[in-house]
Amino acid sequence: ASSRLDPQGVACVWFACNFLGIVFLRTMHFQYLVWYFHTVPFLAWYALQPERCQGWAWTLRCAAVAGISLAVEASYLMTTRGEVRGPDGTSWMTDGVPTVLGSALLQLTHFSLLALLARRPVSLLREEDGKRD
Repeated sequence: ASSRLDPQGVACVWFACNFLGIVFLRTMHFQYLVWYFHTVPFLAWYALQPERCQGWAWTLRCAAVAGISLAVEASYLMTTRGEVRGPDGTSWMTDGVPTVLGSALLQLTHFSLLALLARRPVSLLREEDGKRD
């Protein structure tokens, strides 16, 4: 039997690295956010593995994937108008300042997804029986 790279495992490692950057950095950078929103549903699906369940367990896990994805989106929609301060000390009023509730929801969602991913082993290799697709 030979081993080949598992595409889902490799994608999970790439996306999880970006996700860790988003979770633990103090500021959001555009290059992280470009990939971030597209990878959250994949990471939630990979962590919860609904495809391995049937019936209500499958339904609940799919609902959890949707809930995690929607919680991230909702937290970015919970903004208000407020004052921000630049690195040079100047301040100005702007729209899009996060609310306390939105920030708390985002942190709770991030750490929940991080915990789910931490308990899910990632396999980068998969065994093959020698048959070609």
